[in-house]
Amino acid sequence: MYHVRHRKPLFTEADAEAMIKAALEETPPPGAYVIADRLHMHERTLTRRYPEYMALLREKGREYRERKRLERMQEALDFIEQTAPKLRAEGKPVTLARLAKLHSGISFPTDAFKFAFEEFSEREEIRARPNT
Repeated sequence: MYHVRHRKPLFTEADAEAMIKAALEETPPPGAYVIADRLHMHERTLTRRYPEYMALLREKGREYRERKRLERMQEALDFIEQTAPKLRAEGKPVTLARLAKLHSGISFPTDAFKFAFEEFSEREEIRARPNT
């Protein structure tokens, strides 16, 4: 019969909890797999031992991604609002493809850029309507 060697945990429960709490303060919040890697644990083990912290971490991650998506969309909208009058002054049509090419040098706009263009187009339609 072989001797089974039991490994001593690398971190105490208190140390692991402190590391997770510190990770919650990071920006951007790290993914569960990053914390699991830091603690030398499997993600599933981490989620089972600390369900409330992992739920909080997932929520912070969602909020961060949404905030960044809105920032990218606002940046694209600002660019479109600055560039559209210049294109009109040159007699060029204001199209999504043309604006995307000017913005990032690519022909295929990102989703944030598409949504910003839709927002801009809706605003332009409202401005163009006669007051009734």
